[in-house]
Amino acid sequence: MTEPPFELGGIRATRSADDFAVFVYDPGGRALSWRHPFSRAWFELYLSWRFVFRDLPASWYPSMLFTAAAWRHVEGSALDLAVSLLKSAVLFWVYIYVFCVSNQARGVTEDRLNKPHRPLVIGLISVPGAYRRFWVGMAVYTVLGWLFGVLEWVVLWQSVVLLHNFAGGAKRWYSKNLAMVVGGIVMLAAAWQIVAPIGAVGWRWILVVILTFTAAISLQDLRDIPGDRATGRRTLPLVLGVWPTRILVCTVMAVLPVLAHVLLFVPASPSPAALVACDLTLAGMSWLTAVRCIVLRSPQADHRTYMTYTYTFCVALLSAVVVL
Repeated sequence: MTEPPFELGGIRATRSADDFAVFVYDPGGRALSWRHPFSRAWFELYLSWRFVFRDLPASWYPSMLFTAAAWRHVEGSALDLAVSLLKSAVLFWVYIYVFCVSNQARGVTEDRLNKPHRPLVIGLISVPGAYRRFWVGMAVYTVLGWLFGVLEWVVLWQSVVLLHNFAGGAKRWYSKNLAMVVGGIVMLAAAWQIVAPIGAVGWRWILVVILTFTAAISLQDLRDIPGDRATGRRTLPLVLGVWPTRILVCTVMAVLPVLAHVLLFVPASPSPAALVACDLTLAGMSWLTAVRCIVLRSPQADHRTYMTYTYTFCVALLSAVVVL
């Protein structure tokens, strides 16, 4: 038995009670079985997008930017850049995919309150189907890590995912935030190592950027308080309080441009124009995030503030492309 047709990325589709049995209709109205290569490939691509699209500004985009920064630093060729970006695109799509699929499979109850658009909440696939995809993704991720010479970072991230999503790490603010610190270091380290070994310059950027930004990572929890409270999560806003968390985030984002200027931009010795451009852009984004966090305080506003924070993260790594 199949369900009534629904829209699958603009294409009419339907699925059976078995979430692997997906049918896509061709332009003539004929249903192509999920075993049809087009039908299956399209559904899996669309499904992966639905799992990860809101997390791309905090993961996939920054990774690509830092890969480009590493290439710029080592003065590689255009072909080197193309190959490195292709590797980075594939690796970090799977990086965020395995996290999001397992995290959402474990958090359906919370997502019904906080994020009702997610694929498991709307019934696009079942929870067992998500777990099957997670383990396949973990295997693919391991192979990619070996092929691209970043296996140690892949294994470390897999350990973080298992601890965070399956061992209760997401339930406590300190383990949740630590997972984001380690995950950020893993992400940028692998993004650089795809291009070249990580030297002193690479490590300085990785540590300064990740330690600074993750000091404000509890911003993401301000928008999710109802669901976190309902499911027993002890995030920083619930433990420390909403206003202390806002003040912490505001303070970090206010001083971030100064730290970046002193610790990252000036040591790279860029041209005066490049230095001013990076300083002004990062300061503008950082201070906008700081002001929004204090002034705009609804769940919807907090979500937009968090997205501004992720775009600020991207700006910081774009600056690396400019100054290195």
